[in-house]
Amino acid sequence: MNHNTSDTNHDAPPAQLGKLQWAGLLVGGLLLLVFFGLLGSTSGQAHVEMMQSYLFGFMCFTSITIGMLGLTLLHHTVRGSWGLSVIRMAEAGASAGTFILLAILYIPIVMYYRELYPWAADSATIAKDHILTNRAHWMNPTAVTIRAFILFGIWGLLANGLRRSSVRQDENNDENEAQNRTNFAAPGIVLLTLSVTLAVTDWVMSLDAHWFSTMFGPLFIVGPGLGALAVCSLIVGVNANRDPFKHYIRPSVTRDLGNMMLTFTMLWAYFNFSQFLIIWNGNLPATAGYYYARSVEGWNAVGCALIVGQFFIPFVWLLCPSTKRNPMNLAKVAGWLLVMRVIDVYYIVTPMYRTTGPMPHLADLIAFLAVGGLWVCVFCSQIKKASIYPMHDRRLLEATDHA
Repeated sequence: MNHNTSDTNHDAPPAQLGKLQWAGLLVGGLLLLVFFGLLGSTSGQAHVEMMQSYLFGFMCFTSITIGMLGLTLLHHTVRGSWGLSVIRMAEAGASAGTFILLAILYIPIVMYYRELYPWAADSATIAKDHILTNRAHWMNPTAVTIRAFILFGIWGLLANGLRRSSVRQDENNDENEAQNRTNFAAPGIVLLTLSVTLAVTDWVMSLDAHWFSTMFGPLFIVGPGLGALAVCSLIVGVNANRDPFKHYIRPSVTRDLGNMMLTFTMLWAYFNFSQFLIIWNGNLPATAGYYYARSVEGWNAVGCALIVGQFFIPFVWLLCPSTKRNPMNLAKVAGWLLVMRVIDVYYIVTPMYRTTGPMPHLADLIAFLAVGGLWVCVFCSQIKKASIYPMHDRRLLEATDHA
């Protein structure tokens, strides 16, 4: 097989991305207009609930983007062959353009802090709560907003630097670029962990004025990493028999992706169990309230569904060699995990403010599809800007030739 780019088009992005990009823009744009139109026509508690739904949709796709950046940093740090088949998808999902989109979508949250967060209440209300009073120098609208946009900037710079270097190496074949990315990505993983912990503390944990968890940051690294890997594996599995994927997707590639999903699945279960064990052992009202809120009004059924659906089922499924050898089987488990990831974000975020049980509201769906449509549009536009796999790294093509 000749892999010269002048004779073949094996490195070109999938042709259907153009249609998906415009579909995402159309669906996302229209539903975002519908959402804010409905928001403007509501008042009181209904107004607050709509913004809470928007926060859920925002966190779903922010988590996937964070996961994409984490995969990018991990791949460039260890330089393993497992990431070669999906690295350009991860780079596109965590591109500077994606973080710019998220920063823009964060602006409505800034405008509605008071409806969402207890630390944004009026000074008289805050003065009645000594915890909110003690945190006021750190948790206040100005400080949280500044931190948010600084974090979006940091993530965008990390993503942009790695992607530009990777694409540049495709053009000049300079091996120093790979080492520079490793030097850049290794401390970048530490920076990502710290920055994500700050972000989810501000955006999610602080929805409850008194609750805290030392495991919350790591959970929002591993969970989003699993979701991002599921997105990439789903794309690879569904398109394995189409150009350009059919030229390099082999059982060795899908096996690596399956093993990585299995690893992230076990890490997700371990981190969740660790958080539960720490809180249960501490037996403090301030922290135990997190699980109490998820054990009433039907939320316990959602928690049990996640234990079975996001751990036991994919764990057994991914232990089977046939699952990892067959691209369509891999796509099925990736799709399953992606659905579980959405439910997991819903389970983490929504009980912080909703006391009427786990039944989703229509606004949840509209907000999810609105943010998701725009995210898909940017993702498709970014992935079309470079080769679908890194041309400078021959390991993927050499493994294909050997097979």
